[in-house]
Amino acid sequence: MKTIQNRTRGFTLIELMIVVAIVGVLAAIALPSYQDYVNRSKAVELISAADGCKKAITAYYSIHNTPPAPAQASGEQRYGCERFPGPVSKVVQLIDVIDPGTIEVNAVNGLFGLTSGGIIRMKPGAVATATTFAQCLDVNPPARIAMWMCGPTNDPDQKIDGKYLPASCRAQ
Repeated sequence: MKTIQNRTRGFTLIELMIVVAIVGVLAAIALPSYQDYVNRSKAVELISAADGCKKAITAYYSIHNTPPAPAQASGEQRYGCERFPGPVSKVVQLIDVIDPGTIEVNAVNGLFGLTSGGIIRMKPGAVATATTFAQCLDVNPPARIAMWMCGPTNDPDQKIDGKYLPASCRAQ
């Protein structure tokens, strides 16, 4: 009589180790890409937070044909869109308008790998062809706002890496 031997079939240890190694390599590739994606979406939120200020500044220039007087004290509301103090959202710490109409949006601390957050600047310009902040001429009467220049601050402690910013917001 023939003895039938039931042998349980399964994966060998080497096959399981190969699968674990493949999953590890895929995770090592995917996690940094996902982190960059998350940081880019946070940078877009910073830029979007300034939309209300851009509209308020554009309206002020259109109505009054000139920027408002310089701020006399920190936190003074000149356009009605500035947000002081404290977090505006999970990403935005504060929105400030510095002279003459330049918007600074500060990220919360620890964002983008920076200990002090990061800053994005938006400046109204009278010339639509400017590609740098230096070329972005101040809007003086009777000129109108022709474009908004967008980019990170020059402060190395608060400069957001350009790879996180949209292509339209990388002016220097």
